Amino acid sequence: DDLWTIDAWNWIHDTAFPKINNRGSRIIITTRDAGLAGRCTSESLIYHLEPLHIDDAIHLLLAKTNIRLEDMENDEDLGSIVTKLVKRCGYLPLAILTIGGILATKKIMEWGKFYRELPSELESNPSLEAMRRMVTLSYNHLPSHLKPCFLYLSIFPEDFEIQRGRLVDRWIAEGFVRATDGVNIEDVGNSHFNELINRSLIQPSKVSTDGVVKRCRIHDIMRDIIVSISREENFVLLTREKITVVAEESIRHLAFHGSKCSKICLEWNHLRSVTLFGDRPAGRTPALCSPQFRMLRVLDLEDAKFKFTQNDIRNIGLLRHMKYL
Repeated sequence: DDLWTIDAWNWIHDTAFPKINNRGSRIIITTRDAGLAGRCTSESLIYHLEPLHIDDAIHLLLAKTNIRLEDMENDEDLGSIVTKLVKRCGYLPLAILTIGGILATKKIMEWGKFYRELPSELESNPSLEAMRRMVTLSYNHLPSHLKPCFLYLSIFPEDFEIQRGRLVDRWIAEGFVRATDGVNIEDVGNSHFNELINRSLIQPSKVSTDGVVKRCRIHDIMRDIIVSISREENFVLLTREKITVVAEESIRHLAFHGSKCSKICLEWNHLRSVTLFGDRPAGRTPALCSPQFRMLRVLDLEDAKFKFTQNDIRNIGLLRHMKYL
């Protein structure tokens, strides 16, 4: 169960299938790494598990919490929060069972509050430690070149559909991707993207007719844990509305998820990327394209919802290290 390395498979294979054994033995393995599965057997023998259908996910949560389906159907608020909870769990059985075990100890009127506080619960609630451990284990098993690419996903908001090209181009601009002999840098970046999909760390959300993944998502609980890891490693700083942020000097990536952050205490000249979602940031932040951003490599304004001033445009030329705009 939960195979991680080809060496482990080779040991299992040699032990379970000795050369003198011709009795047709069979063995079932599970792994979150589709690439590893392909090295263990032929594609025709690989079964790809999908998330639960929404109805099955709801039934699983109700069974775990001893709530009847009739109760949910007769209570519009309960039906809404149950639907939101299974969606936040990515329709994954382990996540649903874990969350359901906690909800079973709470009054139904407390479920909405638990849902709203779920990101912080993932960090502090011992009952959710197994899920955090699962994601952390996946992160720890990533090769070094994929770890920053994976944590970089925490920049994007919840439920955000990420364009493949946008993500790969940003990785390249950040220096996370290196060209290799005979392979150009874009192909290497796309290989990194595919590897994260094969490891079940991101989910395809739009696939072309020839099977190329064009867009992806990261399900909510996975994202919550990545955000926590990014914060612990001082990798990404996310700002939300009406808060004061004091950041470590080593922070390199900043994302605005709201316009009313009252104050950010930050060494701006250390930043490598700034990403804006929504309105222009208010409060004590430098103007866009400020000389204080002199080390900036990435300024992503694609989802900014405001007009740029002539001063913004004029100052872009000051950003000498800019590689993605």
